[in-house]
Amino acid sequence: MREYKKTKFEDDLKETYTVEIPIIYVIGLSNAINSIKKVIKFRDVMEQNECKIAILSDNPTIQKENDGYYLEMLTNEVVAMKYRIVLMNHFVKSLEVKETYDLIIIAITGGIISYSRQLIDDFGVTVYCAMKAVRADYVILNIFYGKYTKELWGKLEKQIEYILGERVDAYNMVNCILEIEKSESKKEFCMLEISQEMVQKKLKEIGQKKIYSLEELSEYERLAHDVINKLEEYAEIQEV
Repeated sequence: MREYKKTKFEDDLKETYTVEIPIIYVIGLSNAINSIKKVIKFRDVMEQNECKIAILSDNPTIQKENDGYYLEMLTNEVVAMKYRIVLMNHFVKSLEVKETYDLIIIAITGGIISYSRQLIDDFGVTVYCAMKAVRADYVILNIFYGKYTKELWGKLEKQIEYILGERVDAYNMVNCILEIEKSESKKEFCMLEISQEMVQKKLKEIGQKKIYSLEELSEYERLAHDVINKLEEYAEIQEV
């Protein structure tokens, strides 16, 4: 567990800083499918490649983990949105300076959209603030299982990236279907669990390598391999 300590980067709330350390975001369409346990497992797989990684999250349980930090400023409704963004930027910069991490994973539990007036989640506000505070080098988005087709997927991906304002590098399809009518009636996310076989069949139908199903170790390893390759590509470009 790491305590939040004020640093010199928090003296001036009128300024933000460039964060050089690679940043991986793990976000989702809904808070109902954003699992902090899967983020921790992904971190553990990544660290097998001799990476030292911190996890930052708006979920307070992350403090129980080694190198886990709670982004309390993002959940403090008393603080204006502008200052939530600045405070998070300063906090991440202070970690970059004080610690020796190779990369940081930022896991936000709030969904990126509101589905309807009955299913508002947090309107994507938490994700918005985080991504304004620190830019993403790699984005992983959790999605529900759905009746996707190869043709429909391209349109859906463009729509998601338009809403998010960021390129999504990888998708994790969970083995759950969102029951919209039931959810709107109860004003909470209600899901129907399906078999892993159905998910794998759907992934084959879509035929997109960037869609994962993080239920098996091999998928975590495949994702970790892609993340490392992408970050190495970015580093080579910056050196040119």
